Amino acid sequence: MNAMAIVGAWGFTQWADQLPNNPFLAVGWWVTCATAAILGSLAIAVLLTLSHKVH
Repeated sequence: MNAMAIVGAWGFTQWADQLPNNPFLAVGWWVTCATAAILGSLAIAVLLTLSHKVH
């Protein structure tokens, strides 16, 4: 499983916990986690593509 996805899921639960307390912090958490998840997915896709080209 993708470590970035795990971090993103953990961050999302943190965001859900923080939402009632601080909406601005919650939005920042959400953006950070979404970005991490997207970048992680892209990195995996690129690595898979490169590994197929090498082999």
